[in-house]
Amino acid sequence: MWYEYRDHLPYMLHGLKADKPYVEVGVFEGWHLRQIRSIWDGRIIGVDPYRNFPESEYPDGSNTSQESQDSRYERVSKEFEIIRKESVDASRGFEDGSLSCVYLDACHRATSVYEDMTAWWPKISGNGIMAGHDFRTLLSKDKVTWFGVKAAVKKWASERNLALFWTSDGEDWYILKKPSYEPSEVLIVSNFYGNWPVECVANHRRYCEALGYEYFQGSEDPPAGMYPTWSKIPALLKACDQHPDKKFVMWIDADVVFMNRQPLHPFCFKDVELIGGAYRIPKFPNGVINTCWFGFPNNQDSIDKLKLSTRMGFADEYPHEEATLSLLFNARANHNVILTDSHHVAPAVYFHPFDESSPTQHVIGLHGHTRHAVLRDFCMLSAV
Repeated sequence: MWYEYRDHLPYMLHGLKADKPYVEVGVFEGWHLRQIRSIWDGRIIGVDPYRNFPESEYPDGSNTSQESQDSRYERVSKEFEIIRKESVDASRGFEDGSLSCVYLDACHRATSVYEDMTAWWPKISGNGIMAGHDFRTLLSKDKVTWFGVKAAVKKWASERNLALFWTSDGEDWYILKKPSYEPSEVLIVSNFYGNWPVECVANHRRYCEALGYEYFQGSEDPPAGMYPTWSKIPALLKACDQHPDKKFVMWIDADVVFMNRQPLHPFCFKDVELIGGAYRIPKFPNGVINTCWFGFPNNQDSIDKLKLSTRMGFADEYPHEEATLSLLFNARANHNVILTDSHHVAPAVYFHPFDESSPTQHVIGLHGHTRHAVLRDFCMLSAV
Protein backbone atom coordinates (compact mmCIF):
# COMPACT_ATOMS: atom_id res chain seq x y z
CA MET A 1 0.00 0.00 0.00
CA TRP A 2 1.39 3.35 -0.98
CA TYR A 3 -0.53 6.56 -0.23
CA GLU A 4 1.82 8.75 -2.22
CA TYR A 5 -0.66 11.32 -3.56
CA ARG A 6 -4.15 12.42 -2.58
CA ASP A 7 -5.71 10.32 -5.36
CA HIS A 8 -4.30 7.17 -3.77
CA LEU A 9 -6.66 7.19 -0.77
CA PRO A 10 -9.36 4.96 -2.34
CA TYR A 11 -6.67 2.43 -3.26
CA MET A 12 -5.53 2.49 0.36
CA LEU A 13 -9.13 1.70 1.37
CA HIS A 14 -8.99 -1.35 -0.88
CA GLY A 15 -5.67 -2.38 0.67
CA LEU A 16 -7.09 -2.05 4.17
CA LYS A 17 -10.08 -4.16 3.10
CA ALA A 18 -12.34 -1.35 4.26
CA ASP A 19 -15.89 -2.63 4.73
CA LYS A 20 -17.32 0.17 6.85
CA PRO A 21 -18.44 3.64 5.69
CA TYR A 22 -16.14 6.41 4.54
CA VAL A 23 -16.88 9.84 6.02
CA GLU A 24 -15.58 13.07 4.55
CA VAL A 25 -15.80 16.16 6.74
CA GLY A 26 -15.87 19.29 4.61
CA VAL A 27 -17.49 18.42 1.28
CA PHE A 28 -17.81 21.75 -0.55
CA GLU A 29 -18.64 20.85 -4.19
CA GLY A 30 -18.10 17.10 -3.70
CA TRP A 31 -15.04 16.82 -5.97
CA HIS A 32 -13.12 14.50 -3.65
CA LEU A 33 -16.19 12.38 -2.92
CA ARG A 34 -16.54 11.74 -6.65
CA GLN A 35 -12.92 10.65 -6.87
CA ILE A 36 -13.38 8.23 -3.95
CA ARG A 37 -16.57 6.85 -5.49
CA SER A 38 -14.89 6.28 -8.86
CA ILE A 39 -12.50 3.76 -7.26
CA TRP A 40 -14.11 2.47 -4.06
CA ASP A 41 -17.66 1.11 -3.95
CA GLY A 42 -18.39 1.32 -0.22
CA ARG A 43 -20.83 3.62 1.54
CA ILE A 44 -19.81 7.27 1.32
CA ILE A 45 -21.08 9.95 3.72
CA GLY A 46 -20.38 13.67 3.57
CA VAL A 47 -20.47 16.00 6.58
CA ASP A 48 -20.79 19.72 5.98
CA PRO A 49 -22.99 22.37 7.65
CA TYR A 50 -23.16 24.40 4.46
CA ARG A 51 -23.50 27.66 6.29
CA ASN A 52 -21.72 30.98 6.37
CA PHE A 53 -19.47 31.57 9.41
CA PRO A 54 -18.07 34.81 10.79
CA GLU A 55 -14.66 35.38 9.22
CA SER A 56 -13.01 35.29 12.66
CA GLU A 57 -14.20 31.69 13.06
CA TYR A 58 -13.55 30.43 9.53
CA PRO A 59 -11.02 32.49 7.51
CA ASP A 60 -11.29 30.56 4.26
CA GLY A 61 -12.08 31.22 0.62
CA SER A 62 -14.84 28.58 0.70
CA ASN A 63 -16.68 30.47 3.47
CA THR A 64 -19.11 32.06 1.04
CA SER A 65 -22.54 33.65 1.51
CA GLN A 66 -25.43 31.66 2.96
CA GLU A 67 -27.26 31.84 -0.33
CA SER A 68 -24.38 30.17 -2.18
CA GLN A 69 -24.02 27.60 0.63
CA ASP A 70 -27.70 26.62 0.33
CA SER A 71 -27.40 26.35 -3.43
CA ARG A 72 -24.29 24.19 -3.11
CA TYR A 73 -26.01 21.87 -0.61
CA GLU A 74 -28.97 21.40 -2.95
CA ARG A 75 -26.66 20.27 -5.74
CA VAL A 76 -24.36 18.00 -3.74
CA SER A 77 -27.09 16.38 -1.61
CA LYS A 78 -28.77 15.09 -4.76
CA GLU A 79 -25.63 13.11 -5.52
CA PHE A 80 -24.37 12.04 -2.08
CA GLU A 81 -25.57 11.22 1.42
CA ILE A 82 -24.91 14.45 3.32
CA ILE A 83 -25.18 15.16 7.04
CA ARG A 84 -25.74 18.90 7.31
CA LYS A 85 -24.11 19.47 10.68
CA GLU A 86 -20.86 20.81 12.04
CA SER A 87 -18.07 18.28 12.42
CA VAL A 88 -17.99 17.54 16.16
CA ASP A 89 -21.77 17.51 16.39
CA ALA A 90 -22.02 15.07 13.47
CA SER A 91 -19.43 12.74 15.01
CA ARG A 92 -21.75 12.08 17.95
CA GLY A 93 -24.14 10.32 15.61
CA PHE A 94 -21.68 7.48 14.91
CA GLU A 95 -20.78 4.59 17.19
CA ASP A 96 -17.16 4.00 18.14
CA GLY A 97 -15.35 1.75 15.65
CA SER A 98 -18.12 2.05 13.05
CA LEU A 99 -16.15 3.74 10.24
CA SER A 100 -13.33 2.62 7.95
CA CYS A 101 -12.05 6.10 7.20
CA VAL A 102 -12.61 9.70 8.22
CA TYR A 103 -11.16 12.34 5.90
CA LEU A 104 -10.89 15.83 7.41
CA ASP A 105 -11.08 18.79 5.05
CA ALA A 106 -13.23 21.27 6.96
CA CYS A 107 -12.08 24.40 8.82
CA HIS A 108 -8.28 24.54 8.56
CA ARG A 109 -7.64 26.46 11.77
CA ALA A 110 -5.38 24.50 14.11
CA THR A 111 -7.93 24.51 16.92
CA SER A 112 -10.65 23.16 14.64
CA VAL A 113 -8.45 20.44 13.15
CA TYR A 114 -7.35 19.30 16.62
CA GLU A 115 -10.96 19.15 17.82
CA ASP A 116 -12.04 17.25 14.71
CA MET A 117 -9.30 14.65 15.14
CA THR A 118 -10.20 14.14 18.78
CA ALA A 119 -13.90 13.74 18.01
CA TRP A 120 -13.58 11.37 15.05
CA TRP A 121 -10.66 9.11 16.03
CA PRO A 122 -12.76 6.82 18.30
CA LYS A 123 -15.27 6.34 15.47
CA ILE A 124 -12.65 4.62 13.27
CA SER A 125 -12.39 0.83 13.28
CA GLY A 126 -9.27 -1.01 14.45
CA ASN A 127 -7.92 -1.39 10.92
CA GLY A 128 -9.07 1.99 9.63
CA ILE A 129 -7.46 5.26 8.68
CA MET A 130 -7.86 8.93 9.52
CA ALA A 131 -6.61 11.31 6.86
CA GLY A 132 -6.97 14.89 5.77
CA HIS A 133 -6.12 17.57 3.25
CA ASP A 134 -3.88 20.66 3.11
CA PHE A 135 -1.01 19.45 5.28
CA ARG A 136 0.51 22.88 5.79
CA THR A 137 0.76 25.76 8.23
CA LEU A 138 0.71 29.02 6.33
CA LEU A 139 -1.45 31.75 4.86
CA SER A 140 -2.69 31.23 1.32
CA LYS A 141 -1.21 33.33 -1.48
CA ASP A 142 -4.37 35.38 -1.70
CA LYS A 143 -4.24 35.87 2.12
CA VAL A 144 -7.78 34.55 2.42
CA THR A 145 -7.32 31.07 3.86
CA TRP A 146 -5.38 30.27 7.03
CA PHE A 147 -3.94 26.75 7.16
CA GLY A 148 -3.11 25.49 10.66
CA VAL A 149 -3.38 21.83 9.66
CA LYS A 150 0.25 20.71 9.82
CA ALA A 151 0.88 22.10 13.29
CA ALA A 152 -2.34 20.66 14.69
CA VAL A 153 -1.91 17.19 13.18
CA LYS A 154 1.70 16.89 14.34
CA LYS A 155 0.77 17.98 17.86
CA TRP A 156 -2.20 15.60 18.06
CA ALA A 157 -0.26 12.56 16.78
CA SER A 158 2.79 13.28 18.92
CA GLU A 159 0.72 13.51 22.10
CA ARG A 160 -0.67 10.02 21.42
CA ASN A 161 2.53 8.39 20.12
CA LEU A 162 0.87 7.63 16.79
CA ALA A 163 2.75 7.16 13.52
CA LEU A 164 2.06 10.13 11.25
CA PHE A 165 2.55 9.93 7.49
CA TRP A 166 2.06 12.44 4.70
CA THR A 167 2.08 12.34 0.93
CA SER A 168 5.03 13.34 -1.22
CA ASP A 169 3.19 16.39 -2.57
CA GLY A 170 2.39 17.62 0.94
CA GLU A 171 -1.33 17.61 0.20
CA ASP A 172 -2.57 14.83 2.49
CA TRP A 173 -1.67 13.45 5.92
CA TYR A 174 -2.80 10.12 7.33
CA ILE A 175 -2.69 7.97 10.47
CA LEU A 176 -3.30 4.22 10.37
CA LYS A 177 -5.27 2.78 13.26
CA LYS A 178 -3.23 -0.40 13.58
CA PRO A 179 -1.87 -2.11 16.71
CA SER A 180 1.85 -1.52 17.24
CA TYR A 181 4.51 -3.35 19.21
CA GLU A 182 5.73 -2.17 22.60
CA PRO A 183 9.29 -0.74 22.85
CA SER A 184 10.53 -3.88 24.65
CA GLU A 185 9.47 -5.96 21.62
CA VAL A 186 11.44 -3.90 19.08
CA LEU A 187 15.02 -4.43 17.92
CA ILE A 188 16.84 -1.50 16.28
CA VAL A 189 19.70 -2.49 13.99
CA SER A 190 22.48 -0.36 12.51
CA ASN A 191 25.67 -1.50 10.80
CA PHE A 192 28.82 0.62 10.93
CA TYR A 193 30.85 -1.08 8.21
CA GLY A 194 33.99 0.89 7.46
CA ASN A 195 35.01 4.19 9.00
CA TRP A 196 32.24 6.00 10.89
CA PRO A 197 32.40 8.71 13.58
CA VAL A 198 32.09 7.18 17.06
CA GLU A 199 29.54 9.92 17.82
CA CYS A 200 27.07 8.24 15.43
CA VAL A 201 27.28 4.94 17.28
CA ALA A 202 26.80 6.73 20.60
CA ASN A 203 23.82 8.65 19.22
CA HIS A 204 22.04 5.46 18.12
CA ARG A 205 22.80 3.72 21.39
CA ARG A 206 21.60 6.62 23.56
CA TYR A 207 18.40 6.88 21.58
CA CYS A 208 17.58 3.19 22.01
CA GLU A 209 18.42 3.22 25.71
CA ALA A 210 16.20 6.26 26.25
CA LEU A 211 13.22 4.68 24.45
CA GLY A 212 13.64 1.13 25.78
CA TYR A 213 14.58 -0.53 22.48
CA GLU A 214 17.07 -3.35 22.22
CA TYR A 215 19.95 -2.18 20.04
CA PHE A 216 22.24 -4.18 17.78
CA GLN A 217 25.40 -2.37 16.69
CA GLY A 218 26.81 -4.26 13.73
CA SER A 219 30.15 -4.03 11.98
CA GLU A 220 29.54 -6.68 9.33
CA ASP A 221 31.24 -6.82 5.93
CA PRO A 222 29.10 -7.11 2.79
CA PRO A 223 28.90 -10.54 1.14
CA ALA A 224 31.86 -11.26 -1.14
CA GLY A 225 31.75 -9.31 -4.38
CA MET A 226 28.82 -7.09 -3.36
CA TYR A 227 28.55 -3.33 -2.96
CA PRO A 228 29.13 -2.05 0.63
CA THR A 229 25.43 -1.24 1.20
CA TRP A 230 24.76 -4.99 1.11
CA SER A 231 26.47 -5.17 4.51
CA LYS A 232 23.07 -4.51 6.09
CA ILE A 233 21.90 -8.02 5.10
CA PRO A 234 24.46 -10.00 7.20
CA ALA A 235 24.01 -7.46 10.00
CA LEU A 236 20.24 -8.02 10.03
CA LEU A 237 20.63 -11.80 9.90
CA LYS A 238 23.07 -11.77 12.81
CA ALA A 239 20.83 -9.42 14.81
CA CYS A 240 17.77 -11.63 14.30
CA ASP A 241 19.74 -14.73 15.25
CA GLN A 242 21.01 -13.17 18.48
CA HIS A 243 17.64 -11.68 19.47
CA PRO A 244 14.95 -14.25 18.58
CA ASP A 245 12.72 -12.90 21.37
CA LYS A 246 12.26 -9.51 19.68
CA LYS A 247 9.06 -9.28 17.65
CA PHE A 248 9.91 -6.52 15.18
CA VAL A 249 13.18 -5.38 13.58
CA MET A 250 13.75 -1.81 12.45
CA TRP A 251 16.74 -1.07 10.25
CA ILE A 252 18.33 2.42 10.57
CA ASP A 253 21.20 3.53 8.32
CA ALA A 254 24.50 4.49 9.91
CA ASP A 255 24.22 8.02 8.45
CA VAL A 256 20.95 8.73 10.24
CA VAL A 257 21.26 10.90 13.37
CA PHE A 258 18.45 10.87 15.93
CA MET A 259 17.74 14.50 16.79
CA ASN A 260 15.17 13.94 19.53
CA ARG A 261 13.34 11.14 21.34
CA GLN A 262 10.35 10.82 19.06
CA PRO A 263 9.58 7.07 19.21
CA LEU A 264 9.92 4.62 16.34
CA HIS A 265 7.77 1.79 17.68
CA PRO A 266 4.45 3.37 16.56
CA PHE A 267 5.65 2.53 13.02
CA CYS A 268 6.13 -1.14 13.98
CA PHE A 269 2.66 -2.44 13.13
CA LYS A 270 1.76 -5.95 14.23
CA ASP A 271 -0.02 -7.01 11.03
CA VAL A 272 2.51 -5.64 8.52
CA GLU A 273 5.10 -7.75 6.69
CA LEU A 274 7.25 -4.80 5.68
CA ILE A 275 7.18 -1.06 6.23
CA GLY A 276 9.56 1.44 4.77
CA GLY A 277 10.14 4.73 3.06
CA ALA A 278 9.69 4.51 -0.69
CA TYR A 279 10.80 6.18 -3.88
CA ARG A 280 10.47 5.54 -7.60
CA ILE A 281 13.05 4.33 -10.09
CA PRO A 282 12.28 3.38 -13.72
CA LYS A 283 12.58 -0.35 -13.06
CA PHE A 284 10.16 -0.13 -10.13
CA PRO A 285 7.60 2.53 -11.12
CA ASN A 286 5.41 1.67 -8.13
CA GLY A 287 8.20 2.19 -5.66
CA VAL A 288 10.88 0.36 -3.70
CA ILE A 289 11.84 0.74 -0.06
CA ASN A 290 14.23 3.55 0.73
CA THR A 291 17.85 3.45 1.79
CA CYS A 292 17.62 4.83 5.33
CA TRP A 293 15.00 2.80 7.22
CA PHE A 294 12.63 -0.13 7.00
CA GLY A 295 11.11 -2.66 9.37
CA PHE A 296 9.74 -6.20 9.37
CA PRO A 297 8.54 -8.85 11.86
CA ASN A 298 11.29 -11.07 13.27
CA ASN A 299 10.02 -14.39 11.93
CA GLN A 300 11.28 -17.19 9.71
CA ASP A 301 9.60 -15.84 6.59
CA SER A 302 11.43 -12.52 6.88
CA ILE A 303 14.73 -14.26 7.62
CA ASP A 304 14.33 -16.52 4.59
CA LYS A 305 13.77 -13.48 2.37
CA LEU A 306 16.88 -11.78 3.77
CA LYS A 307 18.94 -14.87 3.04
CA LEU A 308 17.47 -15.23 -0.44
CA SER A 309 18.29 -11.61 -1.29
CA THR A 310 22.04 -12.31 -1.41
CA ARG A 311 21.75 -14.95 -4.12
CA MET A 312 23.84 -13.68 -6.99
CA GLY A 313 20.97 -14.08 -9.43
CA PHE A 314 19.05 -11.39 -7.55
CA ALA A 315 22.14 -9.32 -6.83
CA ASP A 316 23.15 -9.24 -10.49
CA GLU A 317 19.73 -8.14 -11.72
CA TYR A 318 18.85 -5.87 -8.78
CA PRO A 319 22.15 -4.40 -7.56
CA HIS A 320 20.31 -2.20 -5.06
CA GLU A 321 19.85 -4.47 -2.03
CA GLU A 322 16.57 -2.86 -0.99
CA ALA A 323 15.14 -3.15 -4.50
CA THR A 324 15.78 -6.87 -4.08
CA LEU A 325 13.95 -6.91 -0.74
CA SER A 326 11.07 -5.01 -2.32
CA LEU A 327 10.83 -7.75 -4.91
CA LEU A 328 11.04 -10.58 -2.38
CA PHE A 329 8.42 -9.04 -0.10
CA ASN A 330 6.24 -8.36 -3.16
CA ALA A 331 6.04 -4.76 -2.04
CA ARG A 332 4.15 -3.55 -5.11
CA ALA A 333 1.18 -5.91 -4.71
CA ASN A 334 1.18 -7.06 -1.08
CA HIS A 335 -1.47 -5.27 0.99
CA ASN A 336 0.48 -6.20 4.12
CA VAL A 337 3.37 -4.01 2.96
CA ILE A 338 3.23 -0.28 3.66
CA LEU A 339 5.35 2.07 1.59
CA THR A 340 5.51 5.69 2.60
CA ASP A 341 7.61 8.69 1.74
CA SER A 342 10.76 8.64 3.81
CA HIS A 343 10.66 12.33 4.73
CA HIS A 344 8.48 11.65 7.77
CA VAL A 345 11.49 9.99 9.39
CA ALA A 346 14.60 11.31 7.70
CA PRO A 347 14.75 14.49 5.63
CA ALA A 348 18.08 14.53 3.80
CA VAL A 349 20.31 17.51 4.49
CA TYR A 350 21.40 17.56 0.87
CA PHE A 351 17.88 18.43 -0.26
CA HIS A 352 16.31 20.06 2.78
CA PRO A 353 17.36 22.80 5.21
CA PHE A 354 18.31 21.69 8.70
CA ASP A 355 15.27 21.41 10.95
CA GLU A 356 15.92 20.95 14.65
CA SER A 357 12.37 19.71 15.20
CA SER A 358 12.84 16.81 12.77
CA PRO A 359 13.06 13.41 14.48
CA THR A 360 16.16 12.52 12.47
CA GLN A 361 18.63 13.89 9.97
CA HIS A 362 19.78 11.65 7.12
CA VAL A 363 23.15 12.79 5.79
CA ILE A 364 23.21 11.83 2.11
CA GLY A 365 24.82 13.46 -0.90
CA LEU A 366 27.99 14.19 1.09
CA HIS A 367 31.24 12.23 1.19
CA GLY A 368 34.47 11.84 3.08
CA HIS A 369 35.52 14.44 5.62
CA THR A 370 32.56 16.72 4.83
CA ARG A 371 30.06 13.98 5.61
CA HIS A 372 31.83 13.11 8.86
CA ALA A 373 31.92 16.75 9.91
CA VAL A 374 28.16 17.13 9.29
CA LEU A 375 27.42 13.88 11.15
CA ARG A 376 29.45 15.00 14.16
CA ASP A 377 27.74 18.38 14.19
CA PHE A 378 24.29 16.81 14.10
CA CYS A 379 25.26 14.45 16.90
CA MET A 380 26.35 17.46 18.97
CA LEU A 381 23.10 19.33 18.20
CA SER A 382 20.97 16.27 18.96
CA ALA A 383 18.72 16.40 22.02
CA VAL A 384 19.06 12.63 22.46
